[in-house]
Amino acid sequence: MSKKKRFGISESLNQGLSDTVNAVKNNAGTVRFEVVSLARIETDPENPRELKLSKEEAFHGIQKSEPFFTEKQEELEKLKGLSETIKKKGLINPIVVYKYGEFYRLVAGERRFLAAILAGKEDIQARILNEKPKGLDLRLLQWIENTEREDLSLKDRIGNVKSILAEYLKENEKHELTASTLKDIIGISLQQASSYIPVLNAPEDLEEHIAIGNINNLDKAAFIAKIGQKDLRQSVIQSCIKGSSLKELRRLVEIEKNTAKQQENSERETHKKPGRSATRVNLGTTNNTKVIKRIVFSVLKEPEYKHIESHFVNINWEKFEQATKAFKKFLSFLEKEGV
Repeated sequence: MSKKKRFGISESLNQGLSDTVNAVKNNAGTVRFEVVSLARIETDPENPRELKLSKEEAFHGIQKSEPFFTEKQEELEKLKGLSETIKKKGLINPIVVYKYGEFYRLVAGERRFLAAILAGKEDIQARILNEKPKGLDLRLLQWIENTEREDLSLKDRIGNVKSILAEYLKENEKHELTASTLKDIIGISLQQASSYIPVLNAPEDLEEHIAIGNINNLDKAAFIAKIGQKDLRQSVIQSCIKGSSLKELRRLVEIEKNTAKQQENSERETHKKPGRSATRVNLGTTNNTKVIKRIVFSVLKEPEYKHIESHFVNINWEKFEQATKAFKKFLSFLEKEGV
């Protein structure tokens, strides 16, 4: 099986990357501050956040016949809160632009730019760069800008990281990317970087769910990306989508692995030469907790078991850990009853 393509950089250039991050954060280079007409600012067509709402739609409204009307309306609603803040308190952080002919091209601050239009402003405070940032500097500026956004999806965050790495790797030798190296590139914690590494190389099924917004938590995505067995991974993905915590996902994997091991041992015993007779029955395993619930309540319908029904009415049967504990308790009751 072929190895997955990995992102990587030259270790000797780690310090240079850290210096680049610090330079961008400190606005190194020639920068001036001005109040710029909103009409003279254009959005960056390569912004990795890829808002569907355009400048013209912020000015004049969205036509129902427009493609992605629903998505644009949702973006518009999210911008209204920021728009009201700008109306009442003004713009706290200037946007970042660079001169582009007779206009200015937006580098960072697209949400503030569009919200200012919605607020009815005619101009906006801007930090103006003398020239267009180079590829890596541009991506780092957008990364710094985007890390402050609470509404940025996991898909967009991963896209930002990949854009930064792609720009850097155009000019530098490739080596295997480590968490420590990624930490130095984009200025995040080692723990965060360790979570990004497996997600950058996520299997296709996980990528699809991240892309459509079903999975939006980096730590959960990193855990799922490390699961090599496809059937188990898909089971964990479905549990994650239903709202299971990271602790519950880990417990699910542990249960599945233990069950698989028990089945393997059972099959091994079955194929052994005749000897001592089996003393217990393996009840198997299932990824569908509704099956467990059906079995339990089918038995509890019988009059002689009504007295134990109250032990199972408050179980959340969609949670694997709760369903497993409940079923064990159910079997224990039946054994005590002497079925």
